Amino acid sequence: MSNIDLVIEVCRKLHSQGKTPTAALVKYNAPRSITFPEIINGLTMWKELDPAEQGIKEDDTKLTDSTTSSFETTKNTTLSDDDFLKLPISEQLLYLKHTLEKEITSLHEEISNIKK
Repeated sequence: MSNIDLVIEVCRKLHSQGKTPTAALVKYNAPRSITFPEIINGLTMWKELDPAEQGIKEDDTKLTDSTTSSFETTKNTTLSDDDFLKLPISEQLLYLKHTLEKEITSLHEEISNIKK
């Protein structure tokens, strides 16, 4: 396997773990030494692939039942920074989205009360 192919495989692995592939992550996770120019070339090639070739399934953009149910248990609570960072990235995004939606609703209510 060429170094470029190895970089693409490492990118797929990182993405499947919910991580955004970066040169540093690829370098750290590669099973053998790869130069940064090769890593940059591999990252560029991986980004240019269509989602199926990148190892991204359409389902990766949707929430699974387990993620939704896990999120349901935390959405009505305020999480500490440590607890927030322990969540998978998809749940962090859902938590932030829910928090922003609550804040926007609250601001709309305040505006309505001011207009009265």
